[in-house]
Amino acid sequence: MMKYEYWQSAKDHRWYWQLKADGGERLAYGESHATKEACLKSIQMAKNSLQAVEIDVTVSDSSQQNLFKPAPPER
Repeated sequence: MMKYEYWQSAKDHRWYWQLKADGGERLAYGESHATKEACLKSIQMAKNSLQAVEIDVTVSDSSQQNLFKPAPPER
């Protein structure tokens, strides 16, 4: 059974989550969150993403670095 795990870091006191497969492999994870509520909202958004469509956005290797720019910090 896949499972979402979430926790508050003792080091930076921010909240994190990850989705793990049956064998313990990490399949997905979220950015850090300032609050537990924001972390749980992020998990819910990931669960809701099952309805998202798949779009091939293949680009040249030199352009790929722009696909994964970090999201702006939460406020």
